[in-house]
Amino acid sequence: MKYEIDKSRALEHGLLGIDISKIKDLRGDTSERCGKLPTGYPFYLWNNNDGYKNMGTWIEAAARATAK
Repeated sequence: MKYEIDKSRALEHGLLGIDISKIKDLRGDTSERCGKLPTGYPFYLWNNNDGYKNMGTWIEAAARATAK
């Protein structure tokens, strides 16, 4: 993942992290907490931050943060 983050930084793409752990799969199982992006980028918890409703806003904010 380091390569992808470094490449995105070089291309000046917006970055954000969305932790999708603790979401139940079809069997009702959940995963543990996912990793984080390097500091300096917004990081959201899908469950706690109402990801279904807010993901578009998060992505738009990351895109605007890189606009020149």
